[in-house]
Amino acid sequence: MADFAKTWYKDYCLKNLAPKTQHSYNNHIKNRIVPAWGHIDMVKLRTCLFFTIRDK
Repeated sequence: MADFAKTWYKDYCLKNLAPKTQHSYNNHIKNRIVPAWGHIDMVKLRTCLFFTIRDK
């Protein structure tokens, strides 16, 4: 998940979003997504796993 989030940020956000939105998304990736889900393989990410992590 970490690799996907970083690639998505670089390939989509930096090219299509306003600077403040880029900054906000980058902070969410670094501070929330990667610490919580970074170790999870995208193939294994399921809705039930999302809610389990979210509810911690």
